[in-house]
Amino acid sequence: MPGTDGVQFIDSIRAIDPEARIIVNTIHEEAWVVNEMTEKGVEGVIYKSAELEVLLQAIVKVAHGGTYFSRQFKKTRERIRLHNSELLTKRENEVLQEIAKEISAEKKGNREIKSYRYSTSTSQTAMM
Repeated sequence: MPGTDGVQFIDSIRAIDPEARIIVNTIHEEAWVVNEMTEKGVEGVIYKSAELEVLLQAIVKVAHGGTYFSRQFKKTRERIRLHNSELLTKRENEVLQEIAKEISAEKKGNREIKSYRYSTSTSQTAMM
């Protein structure tokens, strides 16, 4: 997927077909990936290290309306759930996620402003 990451690709697929049944085949086993896939509502996640048989099982199960998540994915998702439930309430987690989105958007905006300032100062210097 040149020029895009897996999460953006899922969003692109959902924009075209909101009912698409998506299986993610990834090398990433980190908690943030598990969270992203869970939030995106994909129907399956398997890791690239899985045997071909596992991939075929996932395809058949999802094609018939089910879901398929690898054991490792389920373990990580459960570990995250337990960890989050011990630390913060659901509402506290929601608030933190919204704050993170705002900070991320603000940083992106600052980068765009800096880029604009740099490009205008560079072009002004070139004119002199």
